[in-house]
Amino acid sequence: MELPRADASADAHPVLVLCHVEVQGTPETDFADRLFQYAYRIYDRFGRFPVTLVVLTDSDSRFYPVAFARDLLGASLRLEFHVAKLLDYKKRVRPRRTDENVFAAVTRLHLAVQAERPRRRYRDDAFRFELKHRLMREV
Repeated sequence: MELPRADASADAHPVLVLCHVEVQGTPETDFADRLFQYAYRIYDRFGRFPVTLVVLTDSDSRFYPVAFARDLLGASLRLEFHVAKLLDYKKRVRPRRTDENVFAAVTRLHLAVQAERPRRRYRDDAFRFELKHRLMREV
């Protein structure tokens, strides 16, 4: 997506871009509907549709919503959103590097904690905290 460029001329106007960032940790059947509602409410309040950015942190590879769409008698409504699913980065995450950005570190941390979940028969918050704490010290 390319945004309008502002040049140095006196006629240039700043471009206001509203962003809605949604972090979703569990699959949800009406997720796309909710994103549309938020986008419409932002539009209703500010007169501009936001750019909707989604970060999916769940472990279900089948849950990958990318749009809200409704059609009725030839009329249609569609909202597409940009999605980053942390699970997709599993193969791309590298071992710790001293020059990496904070998003890479958080993604690596999240994936490491997520990988431990199947090994636990119950929710062990103390274990998860200790694992996150240990991994963050390595960053």
